[in-house]
Amino acid sequence: MRSTSRADHATGDPLALEVPAPVPARTRVVRRVRLVILAATLGYLVWLVRTNWSDLDRAVLRIGSASWQWLAAGVLIELSAQVAGGLLLRRLLAGAGHHLTARSAVKLSMAQNAVGLVVPGGPLAGGAFAFRHLRRQGLDAAATTWVLAGANVVSTLAMVALGIVVATGVDVASIVLLVAFGLIGLFLAGVARRPTLIRGPARVAIRAVAAVRRRSADDLDERVEGVVVRLGAVRLSNRDWLFVCLFAGVAVVADCAALICCTRALIRLPARCASGAVASRLARQCARFRQPTLTRVLLVYLAGQATLSLPLIPGGLGPVEAAMTVTFIAGQIRAVPALSAVLLYRLLSYWSVLLVGMVCWSRLRRQPPPSTT
Repeated sequence: MRSTSRADHATGDPLALEVPAPVPARTRVVRRVRLVILAATLGYLVWLVRTNWSDLDRAVLRIGSASWQWLAAGVLIELSAQVAGGLLLRRLLAGAGHHLTARSAVKLSMAQNAVGLVVPGGPLAGGAFAFRHLRRQGLDAAATTWVLAGANVVSTLAMVALGIVVATGVDVASIVLLVAFGLIGLFLAGVARRPTLIRGPARVAIRAVAAVRRRSADDLDERVEGVVVRLGAVRLSNRDWLFVCLFAGVAVVADCAALICCTRALIRLPARCASGAVASRLARQCARFRQPTLTRVLLVYLAGQATLSLPLIPGGLGPVEAAMTVTFIAGQIRAVPALSAVLLYRLLSYWSVLLVGMVCWSRLRRQPPPSTT
């Protein structure tokens, strides 16, 4: 039997065995970090379930009595929120000259969301995955950066607008604030269309950053031109920006509406309270029943979103449910019904998105880059 060696391989002998390339040290470190994060996340979930088992058990059992009409509406509305997020990304990518089908854009958006839900510091990790995927598909790095940044900015503005309406109601102050945020959006759109407008402010900002970091600003002109080029990478018309803002608003409102459906499905007057003859104790319990108001549900939603933005725990598991349930209880809603509604909402907005998104993520990772021929 013929022996093989590295010398055979070096001389180009076709019968020589391939010597596997060593795994880079950085890759080994990344793999170990991923394993540590996975183990820590699973351990945290086990601890969370064990310490709150009694309340979780009662709340989960209550989900079985959910109104199927409201539940079906919640599923469809949450699906529409995910589709709107994908269409937003598709519109921005079209402005950058990268055209995707609606199905591919929704798949990419859900994969990005899934990565963001399963990894600490999720939004950054999700954005990094989307960036690598779009770069592998041939989109320019500058265009990719500004597409993802634009999607985040518009979505944040939509969330802030909802928070303003909830906090102040529909009055003069809230209208002024909404108009102000609208002007900010128009300003950003104008800058994207005419990036030369920011040459002066960019010089000042880069010089200030260089001073703080104690670094030289000798290449100031080159840095400014780099910023201008990146801002001009995405070209969107006024109509495109209108649709981008519309999709961002639909995504936020639909996600909130899914919580409303979950609330209506589980926090409702028991059927036995509607019967003519009820015991005195049951009658007192029925009299104390309070249906959560729309304002209260919106506050619960914003509390969950604010907690979700904390980067320490993947998907905010535990703190998000706690914050939303406590906000419900502050509105005189009983603990178990409140927790059951929150768990049902998280089943739709977290676990379902995570499951479907990870399937999309797996397929996108295997998707080959486009042919250059």
